[in-house]
Amino acid sequence: MVNFELLEKKMEEKDVSRAKMISELGIDESTWYRKRKKPQSLTIGAAEIIIKVLDLSEKEADDIFDLRNLCS
Repeated sequence: MVNFELLEKKMEEKDVSRAKMISELGIDESTWYRKRKKPQSLTIGAAEIIIKVLDLSEKEADDIFDLRNLCS
């Protein structure tokens, strides 16, 4: 599960617009909102792009993507 609230907060902190992130992910705006509505639909590849674009630390990535629950 993706914490989109935390993701978008981090995007704001790193000055990465929603349009920039959508472009980096290679998706259209409607897909972003669909994924926001159903956060579990985010792919591993998309998560890797987000981590790279935002230069997230391991802890930040864990908080946003809830990696602890994926490993349980």
